[in-house]
Amino acid sequence: MQPRSTGGRQPRCPSRSHHPLPRCGPHARTQSVRFTQGPWERVLDLTSVHVDTTPGPMTISGLHRDRVFAADVCVAQAERARLARTRDTSVH
Repeated sequence: MQPRSTGGRQPRCPSRSHHPLPRCGPHARTQSVRFTQGPWERVLDLTSVHVDTTPGPMTISGLHRDRVFAADVCVAQAERARLARTRDTSVH
């Protein structure tokens, strides 16, 4: 669900892989979690969350999220990834 401030706007160019957040995985394969803000997102107080995983060039993104929610998602995903790595016994 998008915040009301987006006004239903979507980016013109769809990206390769956008999946809903906050529950996304494979958590143990998370390489980085970050959020970005473009100029329009800054004006609307929105941000996009990106989770990079391996193997493969997969980026899981949640676009145009509330800034506070996005920060919470980043922290929560990083913690889920940390916990999943402690339980992952597969060979990398």
